Amino acid sequence: MSRFAPPTAEQAAREASTTEKSSQSNWLDVAAKHATLEWVVDFGAETLRGAVQYETCVKTEGTAVFVVDTSCGLEISKAYVDDDEVPVTLGAPHAVFGTAASVPLKKTHKGAVQEVRFEYKTAPECSAAQWLEPAQTAGKKRPYLFTQCQAIHARALLPCQDAPGAKMSWDAVVDAPAWATALLSGLHAPRGLPFQPRRCPKQPPTGFERSHWKQPVPTSTYLIAVVVAELESREVSDRCRVWSEPSVVDAAADEFAETEAFLKAAEEITGQDYLWGRYDLVCLAPSFPYGGMENPCLTFVTPTLLAGDRSLAGVVAHEIAHSWTGNLVTNATWEHFWLNEGWTRWLERKIKATTSGKGRALEDFDLASSLQNLDGAVAHFESIGQAALTALVPPVDGIDPDDAFSLVPYEKGSCLLHVMERTVGPTKFAVFVKAYIKQFRFKTVTSAAFKAFAVEKLGEQAMAPIDWATWFHAPGGPPQTLDLDEGLAARARALAAA
Repeated sequence: MSRFAPPTAEQAAREASTTEKSSQSNWLDVAAKHATLEWVVDFGAETLRGAVQYETCVKTEGTAVFVVDTSCGLEISKAYVDDDEVPVTLGAPHAVFGTAASVPLKKTHKGAVQEVRFEYKTAPECSAAQWLEPAQTAGKKRPYLFTQCQAIHARALLPCQDAPGAKMSWDAVVDAPAWATALLSGLHAPRGLPFQPRRCPKQPPTGFERSHWKQPVPTSTYLIAVVVAELESREVSDRCRVWSEPSVVDAAADEFAETEAFLKAAEEITGQDYLWGRYDLVCLAPSFPYGGMENPCLTFVTPTLLAGDRSLAGVVAHEIAHSWTGNLVTNATWEHFWLNEGWTRWLERKIKATTSGKGRALEDFDLASSLQNLDGAVAHFESIGQAALTALVPPVDGIDPDDAFSLVPYEKGSCLLHVMERTVGPTKFAVFVKAYIKQFRFKTVTSAAFKAFAVEKLGEQAMAPIDWATWFHAPGGPPQTLDLDEGLAARARALAAA
């Protein structure tokens, strides 16, 4: 019997929740199993126009409607179910979560498969799309488009079931200006797609070129991404390529030359081959607001990483880690975001410790500085009266996930994993990591499912020192400390003082 208090009924329900609080779609009742995207990239109007066509499957008997999320002025012009035009019913707009759009289904019995098509266009105020003027780019001659859908911005890019648990495969037909290169978070299909919706235009508009893309691995909508710009590429390895503007691409290729080594290290640590086919990076325009984004097959990184000495390339190790922890094994809802980011920080540290040859010393150096930064994040949330959001499994009802995210899921989450590892020993934990990836790959996972799997595989007695309820639900920093190797930190302080 555990010596720690169990979670309350409300906390236990949150640990096991698979209901996405930020989505108004009915993805638990009708699943979109596959999507075909059709986009025309219009820089003049700053819009994407076209369609998305879903292959859907009824999961709950008697479900009569297919409901998707939309936001930021996305305009649906027509909808079809099995090629028959149907009306679209819009719900009341929600200030944070946008507007639900529903269409009636023809078949309502469990297991019924039918195609649902929305013809639509995005709005210039689309929160997922950044349309840059030439002056905002490195080359200063051409405009630039990139998207960022995490956490709940995919609904501004396409009508969709915008919940991390709603995974689907997809393909795409993209018409972009002839001067531009279009890249998506999937695999390029130079010979076209085996099936293209009947209503998709046969040819691109004059002055445009068409490209085809496919993502055969089921992914969440927040991982759909596109960049359209004047781009060139350089090969890093047989499966890795770096893209950027012509004036930047050589520096980017040199900076991220360790990408293949990071991938191989991740494969070894997880016991799972890289399943996404290609790992390409785009070094984006300077206005990209994040260090990186783990879009499958096409990581986005900021040019601020171009230090010239590869000292900041560790961000790529983080995004590579997401290919296993986040993209392959995904948090069931945003309440469980720590299972994406905590695991990824843990795996990132292992990748860097392995490829650098510095091992535990580098891992602990990173942990020490990260935990100091975590203290600052916790203090900030406490100062604004939102200490509850410093729990690993926070209450997020009615809250934009972007407002709930912080260093907490990254650093407090990874600290829990390091505590577990040092409780049972690195050898036993390494076996557990491989079992975890194998068990939950292609799936989603809740905090309760993670805890149950850890206790099963590592042993109830071995996990007895872990106060799960406090880790998951108590606000503040980590409830257990780590004994860290201070060697590298001491040397760094001595250099700084010299």
